[in-house]
Amino acid sequence: MAFLGKLQVKLDEKGRLFLPAKARAPLAEGAYLTGGQDHCLYLFGQDQFDQFCDDIREQTLEDMTPTDFDRVLFFTLTNPKLDKQGRLTIPQDLRKFAGLDREALVIGMPGRLELWDLENWQNYSSTFFELFASAKSRRG
Repeated sequence: MAFLGKLQVKLDEKGRLFLPAKARAPLAEGAYLTGGQDHCLYLFGQDQFDQFCDDIREQTLEDMTPTDFDRVLFFTLTNPKLDKQGRLTIPQDLRKFAGLDREALVIGMPGRLELWDLENWQNYSSTFFELFASAKSRRG
Protein backbone atom coordinates (compact mmCIF):
# COMPACT_ATOMS: atom_id res chain seq x y z
CA MET A 1 0.00 0.00 0.00
CA ALA A 2 1.25 3.47 -0.78
CA PHE A 3 -0.53 5.01 2.22
CA LEU A 4 1.31 4.73 5.54
CA GLY A 5 0.38 6.44 8.78
CA LYS A 6 -3.10 7.24 9.99
CA LEU A 7 -6.18 9.13 8.92
CA GLN A 8 -9.23 9.78 11.06
CA VAL A 9 -12.46 9.50 9.06
CA LYS A 10 -16.22 9.40 9.62
CA LEU A 11 -18.58 6.80 8.29
CA ASP A 12 -21.68 8.26 6.70
CA GLU A 13 -25.22 7.00 7.31
CA LYS A 14 -24.77 4.36 4.57
CA GLY A 15 -21.63 2.89 6.17
CA ARG A 16 -19.24 4.49 3.68
CA LEU A 17 -15.89 6.06 4.42
CA PHE A 18 -13.71 8.24 2.24
CA LEU A 19 -10.24 6.96 1.37
CA PRO A 20 -7.44 9.36 0.38
CA ALA A 21 -6.06 9.09 -3.16
CA LYS A 22 -2.82 7.43 -1.98
CA ALA A 23 -4.84 4.71 -0.27
CA ARG A 24 -7.10 4.20 -3.31
CA ALA A 25 -4.34 3.71 -5.90
CA PRO A 26 -3.50 0.07 -5.00
CA LEU A 27 -7.22 -0.78 -5.04
CA ALA A 28 -7.70 0.11 -8.70
CA GLU A 29 -7.35 -3.51 -9.85
CA GLY A 30 -9.54 -4.90 -7.11
CA ALA A 31 -10.11 -4.56 -3.40
CA TYR A 32 -10.56 -7.16 -0.68
CA LEU A 33 -12.05 -6.35 2.70
CA THR A 34 -12.17 -8.86 5.55
CA GLY A 35 -12.26 -9.18 9.29
CA GLY A 36 -8.81 -8.83 10.79
CA GLN A 37 -7.24 -9.57 14.11
CA ASP A 38 -8.05 -7.49 17.19
CA HIS A 39 -11.45 -6.57 15.70
CA CYS A 40 -10.18 -4.33 12.94
CA LEU A 41 -10.79 -4.78 9.22
CA TYR A 42 -8.08 -5.53 6.66
CA LEU A 43 -8.28 -3.85 3.26
CA PHE A 44 -6.04 -5.14 0.49
CA GLY A 45 -5.41 -4.40 -3.15
CA GLN A 46 -5.21 -7.40 -5.49
CA ASP A 47 -1.43 -7.83 -5.33
CA GLN A 48 -1.33 -7.27 -1.58
CA PHE A 49 -4.10 -9.82 -1.01
CA ASP A 50 -2.31 -12.44 -3.10
CA GLN A 51 0.89 -11.86 -1.11
CA PHE A 52 -0.99 -11.99 2.22
CA CYS A 53 -2.55 -15.34 1.29
CA ASP A 54 0.88 -16.73 0.40
CA ASP A 55 2.47 -15.39 3.60
CA ILE A 56 -0.25 -16.52 6.01
CA ARG A 57 0.11 -20.15 4.97
CA GLU A 58 3.73 -20.07 6.16
CA GLN A 59 2.91 -18.73 9.62
CA THR A 60 2.14 -20.68 12.74
CA LEU A 61 -0.75 -19.38 14.82
CA GLU A 62 -0.71 -20.01 18.54
CA ASP A 63 -4.42 -20.57 19.23
CA MET A 64 -5.83 -21.42 15.80
CA THR A 65 -5.13 -23.96 13.14
CA PRO A 66 -4.37 -22.51 9.69
CA THR A 67 -7.72 -23.92 8.53
CA ASP A 68 -9.58 -22.12 11.33
CA PHE A 69 -7.83 -18.87 10.43
CA ASP A 70 -8.66 -19.32 6.73
CA ARG A 71 -12.31 -19.96 7.56
CA VAL A 72 -12.63 -16.72 9.49
CA LEU A 73 -10.68 -14.76 6.89
CA PHE A 74 -12.57 -16.05 3.86
CA PHE A 75 -16.02 -16.22 5.49
CA THR A 76 -15.93 -12.45 6.07
CA LEU A 77 -14.20 -11.60 2.77
CA THR A 78 -15.88 -9.13 0.43
CA ASN A 79 -14.82 -7.55 -2.84
CA PRO A 80 -16.00 -3.95 -2.43
CA LYS A 81 -15.99 -1.30 -5.13
CA LEU A 82 -15.07 2.32 -4.53
CA ASP A 83 -17.50 4.90 -5.80
CA LYS A 84 -16.46 7.90 -7.93
CA GLN A 85 -15.89 10.02 -4.81
CA GLY A 86 -13.43 7.48 -3.39
CA ARG A 87 -15.81 6.10 -0.78
CA LEU A 88 -15.74 2.51 0.36
CA THR A 89 -18.98 0.92 1.55
CA ILE A 90 -18.42 -1.38 4.50
CA PRO A 91 -21.03 -4.14 4.80
CA GLN A 92 -23.09 -4.22 7.99
CA ASP A 93 -21.66 -7.56 9.19
CA LEU A 94 -18.11 -6.22 8.95
CA ARG A 95 -19.08 -2.94 10.66
CA LYS A 96 -20.51 -5.04 13.49
CA PHE A 97 -17.39 -7.25 13.63
CA ALA A 98 -15.11 -4.20 13.97
CA GLY A 99 -17.51 -2.17 16.12
CA LEU A 100 -17.47 0.56 13.48
CA ASP A 101 -20.06 3.18 14.23
CA ARG A 102 -19.20 6.71 13.18
CA GLU A 103 -15.61 7.68 14.03
CA ALA A 104 -12.99 5.48 12.38
CA LEU A 105 -9.26 5.35 11.86
CA VAL A 106 -7.54 4.20 8.68
CA ILE A 107 -4.03 2.93 9.39
CA GLY A 108 -1.58 2.33 6.57
CA MET A 109 0.40 -0.83 7.22
CA PRO A 110 2.94 -2.58 5.01
CA GLY A 111 0.81 -4.63 2.63
CA ARG A 112 -2.64 -3.50 3.78
CA LEU A 113 -4.83 -0.88 5.33
CA GLU A 114 -6.47 -1.47 8.68
CA LEU A 115 -9.84 0.08 9.48
CA TRP A 116 -10.56 0.61 13.18
CA ASP A 117 -13.37 2.03 15.22
CA LEU A 118 -11.67 5.04 16.84
CA GLU A 119 -12.62 4.11 20.40
CA ASN A 120 -11.54 0.48 19.89
CA TRP A 121 -8.18 1.70 18.56
CA GLN A 122 -7.68 4.02 21.53
CA ASN A 123 -8.43 1.18 23.97
CA TYR A 124 -6.20 -1.27 22.11
CA SER A 125 -3.30 1.11 21.56
CA SER A 126 -3.16 2.57 25.08
CA THR A 127 -1.47 -0.60 26.34
CA PHE A 128 0.94 -1.39 23.57
CA PHE A 129 2.23 2.17 23.07
CA GLU A 130 3.43 2.13 26.69
CA LEU A 131 5.08 -1.26 26.12
CA PHE A 132 6.73 0.03 22.96
CA ALA A 133 8.04 3.15 24.70
CA SER A 134 9.68 1.11 27.47
CA ALA A 135 10.86 -1.88 25.40
CA LYS A 136 14.54 -2.65 25.16
CA SER A 137 15.96 -3.58 21.78
CA ARG A 138 17.07 -7.18 21.37
CA ARG A 139 19.30 -6.38 18.42
CA GLY A 140 23.06 -6.26 18.92
